[in-house]
Amino acid sequence: MASDPPSGEIDPSEQLSDTSHPSQLQHSSGETTRNQDLLSDTDSALGASLLESTTSVTDSIYSSIEENGRQYHSFRNGQYVLPNDEQEQERLDLQNHLFSLTLEGKLYLAPLDPKTLHNVLDIGTGTGIWAIDFADMHPQAKITGTDLSAVQPKYVPSNLQFEICDAEEDWNFSTKFDYIHGRMLTVCFKDVKEVFRNAFKALRPGGWLEMQDANAPARSDDGSSDGTAWVAWWDNLIAAGKKLGRPFGTEPPNYVRYMEEVGFVDVHVEVRRWPFGPWMQDKRMKDIGLWARANAIDALQATAMAVLTRGGGRTRQEVEAELVAVRKDLMSRDIHSYMPIYFVWGRKPEENSTRSSPEAGSPTGS
Repeated sequence: MASDPPSGEIDPSEQLSDTSHPSQLQHSSGETTRNQDLLSDTDSALGASLLESTTSVTDSIYSSIEENGRQYHSFRNGQYVLPNDEQEQERLDLQNHLFSLTLEGKLYLAPLDPKTLHNVLDIGTGTGIWAIDFADMHPQAKITGTDLSAVQPKYVPSNLQFEICDAEEDWNFSTKFDYIHGRMLTVCFKDVKEVFRNAFKALRPGGWLEMQDANAPARSDDGSSDGTAWVAWWDNLIAAGKKLGRPFGTEPPNYVRYMEEVGFVDVHVEVRRWPFGPWMQDKRMKDIGLWARANAIDALQATAMAVLTRGGGRTRQEVEAELVAVRKDLMSRDIHSYMPIYFVWGRKPEENSTRSSPEAGSPTGS
């Protein structure tokens, strides 16, 4: 990704990795062939049934659903309301650069010790770009990225594998993790506290969970966004998301409480801002604002289409018509809106101990 900030109307999305649909992900390389070879030696009804079941699951994982001009995952259809097409994959890679700017090159804020980092899980890995960067940074650790969509690249570091699974179902990993990471999952889960509970169970004692999420709606401190189409759009998204049973960006302020309630200790929170546009005085924040606005503009249709048509009763044409005014607001120099970005991390206590760990305030993710 180029480091130059995007200007006004340009589309700065650059594909950071090969995100073409693989014919077979690394984690399951040869798995389909092995299953078919196993079954080819038997003509039993059981064998035929197993093969049919395997084929059905595989088709579901690698197929997609077209809806209102966008492509969505087929596996666990409807669980995730954003598309998984190439356009969205490019935006996710743009967003990865935005996070890098926000954290000044760091991948995480939890006080991880590389010497004890053996197994790491990235839930909702998307294109896998964070997991790839983390695997490169920590070659001694085994990284697992999970998602509902098989859109990750074929060629990845040897210590990284991808699995297709649903984080809202029971977690059945064969190993305990030292660190679990989730980013921009605030529209993914009906019950994020239950996901935290599963993460707690999946961690080894002393392991860390870290969430990095945006808190909707967009807002302004000077009232410049009041009454705008931009803020009304967020209100509509949140209302439609509620009808679909999914809190739409409103849960991050509760993350600290949820983590503590399921058993995490040493829970820390750091809140940063994504201004939409270069209206802040600080040069670094101007750059972040340009990238945040570019990300938001690219995300408008992706974020709104399924939510507002499925949960808001709108047609595709009505959604597109609304977005005209929203884009105009995002480009306005008179609207000083931003979104809080929550970074929350907590530790699973050591067995028979809930004592605080050493100071967790010095991030080691650089």
